[in-house]
Amino acid sequence: MSDYYFEISKLCSFTLVIVLLLLAGCKSSETGIDFIEVEERPNWQQKIQADSLGFYDVNKQQVANIDTPPQIKEVQSFRDAVDITKPCLQYLEDNGSKVEEGDEVKVRASSKIEFLIDTKGQAGEFYMLKSMGPCDKAMAKSFRNATFHPAMANNKPKATLVHFVMDYNLIGKRIKKQSVTTW
Repeated sequence: MSDYYFEISKLCSFTLVIVLLLLAGCKSSETGIDFIEVEERPNWQQKIQADSLGFYDVNKQQVANIDTPPQIKEVQSFRDAVDITKPCLQYLEDNGSKVEEGDEVKVRASSKIEFLIDTKGQAGEFYMLKSMGPCDKAMAKSFRNATFHPAMANNKPKATLVHFVMDYNLIGKRIKKQSVTTW
């Protein structure tokens, strides 16, 4: 009889370990984005000045130490690559700058991200310079999942630090609430 309980106990422990591993896998694969904390952030300026790293500001079209900036393969622009999620939209609606004009409502907000594109065209080492709540992870995940043509310097791929400002401009119609009378 005790062998029977031992086998069930072993089976339950084994099942519990599998469930925990699955849960851990689900949690980490949900976004899979780890942002660099401010104290972990490398001194990119020194690497750029030493010419061991390129720099590209997408919005200002400024480059340093590269001949050709990195480009996203699948879409026309960095902005086109960013997915806007429902939590992001809700956050923008609640926290963005609103302007009401007639029956139209405009919401504006922006965030700024810094990340590295390596010589193979993979994005990583994300750091938010200006946060926009849940939009941060959606933007970083979009860039992590994108495939880039790496920056080029002297006809060779070069790792490049990228700065990108995402401007969110939402336009919606105000819905007038009507009072309903029940008879």
